[in-house]
Amino acid sequence: KKREITPYDVAKQILCVTYKNGIKTPMNSDIPYIYTDGYYESKNSINILKKTIQKMLRSSSNTHMVREILGHIKRETYIDDEHLRDNGTYVCVNNGILNLNTLQLETPSVNKFVTWKIDVTYDRSAGFEDVRKYVAGMVKPGHEIKLRQHCGNILANHYLTKKICFLVGGEDGGKSTFLNILENFMGRNFCSLNLNQIGEKFTNAKLYNTRANICSDIPYKMKVKYYGVIKNITGSDTLTLQFKYKDAFDYKPFAKQFFSANGIPMIDVNQADNAFFIRWDFVDFPYNFTIKENVFEKYTTPEMKAQFLNWMIDGYQTLEINNWEIDNSCSLDEIKERFIHSVYTITDFDKWLDTYYLIDEHHWVDRYELWEECKQYHRDDGKLDYSYLTNFDDF
Repeated sequence: KKREITPYDVAKQILCVTYKNGIKTPMNSDIPYIYTDGYYESKNSINILKKTIQKMLRSSSNTHMVREILGHIKRETYIDDEHLRDNGTYVCVNNGILNLNTLQLETPSVNKFVTWKIDVTYDRSAGFEDVRKYVAGMVKPGHEIKLRQHCGNILANHYLTKKICFLVGGEDGGKSTFLNILENFMGRNFCSLNLNQIGEKFTNAKLYNTRANICSDIPYKMKVKYYGVIKNITGSDTLTLQFKYKDAFDYKPFAKQFFSANGIPMIDVNQADNAFFIRWDFVDFPYNFTIKENVFEKYTTPEMKAQFLNWMIDGYQTLEINNWEIDNSCSLDEIKERFIHSVYTITDFDKWLDTYYLIDEHHWVDRYELWEECKQYHRDDGKLDYSYLTNFDDF
């Protein structure tokens, strides 16, 4: 009598023949990783496996059968969650596996548990001078090197810097364009959660196996809500993550945090402590670029992406030498000062207006000129040393 094919038989066929033992499932998250194109993919692995099962079963497929086969695949491939970071010194690129310790290309292998890939061809001889000049032309002197290190930190499989990289400056300063270029370079290896979404249930699960969280144009004077979470996600602490309709699991996120805005977020001084403040590092974009050019297209070509990778690698290497201390990072006193300045409100404007102007129906002052005069006064008074307030429409 012909033996009936069981769900376990189908699972073994998928494991041994279809994927040739190229599936691993961390027990904690219960999300399979599938070896494909030189690295282990997890973003769509469940759907990929369901499609594979459906193709094998054809008309005999049903929801219960697919779920049972998927369960067998997971249980047969369980590994400890910490294995996710065992090969953290590797990144898959278009021309092989780049060893970040030796800067040599190695042959992709199912035995190397590399969990991310970027669409760039590694070429050490390309240097990074064009990228360095581009960044240096936008940021405050001395800030190019620390932005290079923040981006290089993405390559690390830990978060020992314990810093948020916050790009701040006026309109048309190049902040968003730079982060768009970084997003393009990262491909599928980033998410875009704002400062408060990183503390919300289900939403923050996007940090799972993600190398960076990049969010441009934080709303002006956004009020920070999750002080503890901000310290946790930058301090290699364990968070409880949960995907919708799935069980919660513990995870240590190492997605490096990048934000940009025209002003500093607003905080509740009663909730912010020194451990919160020291998590921040500001990269100033003090210039305004009125002449438009397609910077994004210029710096996302294959040649420039090769330079961008070299630029990041240099930042990664200098961080290692610095014992993961960012060069020229903001001091605790400077960070506190910036946050205090950020709470400048309409009340402050009204006080200035009442002090220096009288209502006179026979005279008028241009609204824009009034706003510029107000800003200049507070700069002279030491209250607007940075580009916090740039648009009089905010008032």
